[in-house]
Amino acid sequence: MSFQFRLESVLRYRRHQLDLCRQLMSEVLRDIERCELEIQQTLADRAEALQYLRQISESGQLDVRKMSTIRLEIVSHEKSERNQRNSAARYQKQLELCRQAVQKADAAVKALEKLKTRQLQQAQKEEQKRTDLTTQEIWLARNFGPTSDRSMSLNNSTDRE
Repeated sequence: MSFQFRLESVLRYRRHQLDLCRQLMSEVLRDIERCELEIQQTLADRAEALQYLRQISESGQLDVRKMSTIRLEIVSHEKSERNQRNSAARYQKQLELCRQAVQKADAAVKALEKLKTRQLQQAQKEEQKRTDLTTQEIWLARNFGPTSDRSMSLNNSTDRE
């Protein structure tokens, strides 16, 4: 049997689209993870700068330049954290869009695969019917055809009479 799914190229294309959507989604997940790590590092750097500022304040010696430099560094860390959180929020939105695209692409692939399965089953049924019909025709030809054993035996009996 040589079943050919007419939409095989469309199915391959849809599978490719699904793979691309999944790949994009994994890239977005990596970006989110990277943002989260950067946020954690920024928070750690900020906490370290705050601790250093406290140590300088407690030492009794006030170095105004050093303290203002550290305060600027702390403000810079806070700004960086806000930017990173904004980026993470954008990536979260992008992730949701990717999830929707993956679901849509997956549904398209499943629909085509289901159609292919139904058409294959139909083709197999038709092939089985043809095989059964051919087998039946062969059987009928052997048993009731002009060269069958019965007709020969009937011919032989009429010859004797």
